[in-house]
Amino acid sequence: VLLALALFEAALALAPTDLASHVYRAEIRMRQGRVDLAVGDLRYALENGDPDDPFTARAEQLRRLLRRPSRGSERGGR
Repeated sequence: VLLALALFEAALALAPTDLASHVYRAEIRMRQGRVDLAVGDLRYALENGDPDDPFTARAEQLRRLLRRPSRGSERGGR
């Protein structure tokens, strides 16, 4: 995961507007629990991506996942 994150960081250093790299980096950040940073990547993708682009659609799916309550909170857990 750390290697993948480093590769997407490098890709974005070369091509800061690359939509796919923003979306993939958001997924990695979500797995790491770095939701605040993931939200920034998803926001970028949703604001700048073409509505017909599959990566824009994926960004929307991930944003919806972040809005759902976690399973633990649904059952009164942590």
